[in-house]
Amino acid sequence: MSASTIVRFLEGERAALQRKLNTGTRRGVRRFVTKVPVRDLEHTPEVLGPCEIDCVAHCGGSLSGTFAWTLTDIASGWTECKAMFGKDGRLVRKALAKIEGRLPFKLLALYCDNGSKFLNQDVVEWFAIKDRIDPLKVFRSRPRRKNDQYYVEQKNYTHARKLFGYGRIDAQIGIDMMNSLYRKEWRQLQNFFMPQQKLLSKYRLGSKVKRSMSKPITPYERILGLDVVVKSALSKEKEIINPFSLRTNQKSKVRTLHP
Repeated sequence: MSASTIVRFLEGERAALQRKLNTGTRRGVRRFVTKVPVRDLEHTPEVLGPCEIDCVAHCGGSLSGTFAWTLTDIASGWTECKAMFGKDGRLVRKALAKIEGRLPFKLLALYCDNGSKFLNQDVVEWFAIKDRIDPLKVFRSRPRRKNDQYYVEQKNYTHARKLFGYGRIDAQIGIDMMNSLYRKEWRQLQNFFMPQQKLLSKYRLGSKVKRSMSKPITPYERILGLDVVVKSALSKEKEIINPFSLRTNQKSKVRTLHP
């Protein structure tokens, strides 16, 4: 076998190895992989509280070193984000606690992937169980099935990439600016004023897949239809919001981050 033939035969294996090395997700500890059950894909939660979570790497073209990650939490279209340095379990637990404090409803369950950032003692045991009267239920997706987390995966672009792009953010001032946007302008714009569609049903007709979508409404409007208890607090918050000022402040902060 000649050298060129060897290169040709190994081309696929090398490409697979490169994809594996470039991923930012590492498999969780086996003890928690076996402890956390796989989610029921036939069941779609229809009440507020079950949330999908994921991380987005703001690392540019290299996964080396320390950089910013965005933790995205979604329930019924309502999305909260938090930026952090690195992704060890302690940082993820603190970020989840901050996000839970901003949610207008009670957190009931977490749906995550099989990464070590979520399947660890900090998240599965301390955050989900410790000091809680009603422990959170934690479910994981199937290994190497990214579309199992389809609600939060689409938010990775609309709520993180669309705002900050694909460049590397590895300074504390950048993390602070991201969190300022996530906590104020971006959170209110996306949740109160940006309408979203949800998939209601789909079926195959011959070679085509037919989808039925809901009418576009904002997460705020969807929450009011699901839970009237939070209606008063959210209505008061929306009354004092000026979307034009939010957009102006958002553009100013992004220009400061990416001059």
